[in-house]
Parts: sequence; structure tokens; C-alpha cells
Amino acid sequence: MKDLLEKPPPVQVEYFKDILRTIRDPLLVLYADLYVLAANRSFYKTFKLKPKETIGQLIYDLGNSQWDIPSLRALLETILPQKGCSMTTKWNMIFPASAGAPCS
Repeated sequence: MKDLLEKPPPVQVEYFKDILRTIRDPLLVLYADLYVLAANRSFYKTFKLKPKETIGQLIYDLGNSQWDIPSLRALLETILPQKGCSMTTKWNMIFPASAGAPCS
């Protein structure tokens, strides 16, 4: 499945980028194996990250492993696969660079 997402038709790529640009809240798109496929500008700004240090990285390795949080692991590895891709849970994560940006 990862190969299909890496080389989609150009029209789909532009559509995907347009969607990312229109979402105001921080958004992180992950492959099924929890590596980062994409993020929007709001995500980079909120969490003080750069695309070069985000895209292609395991989510738990982002920001010096600040995303390696037990409750996030449980959500992504256990709850989400069982209940589907809709996430309505909100939690606060305290990151030194982002001063506790709320995540949803």
C-alpha cells in the first residue's frame, strides 16, 4: 500500500496538497506503519518542526522522541486499528517548544 501512496497520479497529488493547505488545525497524515506521509503548515508551526525532520519519520521519533507517549501509542497501535480511523479523543501534550499545544 505504501507504494501506491508514494507515486499517485499528479492530479491526486495536487488535490491532496490542496486539502492539506485548507485545514487550519494541525494535521499529521500517517502511513499504516506510523511513518509520516505528510503534515500541514499549521502542524509545523504549532509543534515547531520542519518538513525535513518530519516526513518519512516514525511518529514516535518526532521532536527528539517527544511523541513517544504511552497513551498515544495505545491509541495508535491498539484503539485506532480496532475502531477505525475516526479519532475524537482530545488530550494535552506538553512539549517545551510548543508550550502544551492541545491535540485532537
